[in-house]
Amino acid sequence: MKHLLKIALGTATFLAATNTYAGAGSRYDNESPVPVATLGARVGMQMQNLYGSTPWNKKFNTGILGGAFFGVYHKYIGGRVEVTARSVEYKNVNTGARVKIGNVDVPILFEIRPIREIKIHVGPQISVFPLVEDRGGNDAKRFFKSQEFSFVAGVEGDLPWKIVAGVRFIKGLSDINDSYIPGKWSTASGQFYVGYRLFD
Repeated sequence: MKHLLKIALGTATFLAATNTYAGAGSRYDNESPVPVATLGARVGMQMQNLYGSTPWNKKFNTGILGGAFFGVYHKYIGGRVEVTARSVEYKNVNTGARVKIGNVDVPILFEIRPIREIKIHVGPQISVFPLVEDRGGNDAKRFFKSQEFSFVAGVEGDLPWKIVAGVRFIKGLSDINDSYIPGKWSTASGQFYVGYRLFD
């Protein structure tokens, strides 16, 4: 957790520094009299941990992510909806078996812009697991519930040439254990991504 917070702070500092280059003549004008809409796509990497009374390894497992976002903002506040697909693989420390999980996430985010090109995102997220299988391709959905509710917090910056970059922390709030093993399983993950604004 401390490492993720340090990375988030460093990313925010870097993004703020880019205002020297991206701020002049920016199309993002906090004094605009009308709301501004933006649409784009993002790709990146995640590091996810599974907590609780679980046989799955309790370390940050890496995976990839990709998705699209749509947002509307006016001056210093706004909102954003995303659809993101991502994957992660866990190893059973007792049997050595591996399970790959594919998530589809839909975060609904409140956006705050403390300065022109920096955005702070917070809000809920719902995830479903359309893919849960072992290394042999066998269905392993019996171990996990079909959906998860989470809380999202992150910072994102607008860079030159319509590029965005951000870091995000996601904490699972619901129990995803659907196996015969007693106890609660919950997730926590950090995300690092870059994206492109198709229009704004």
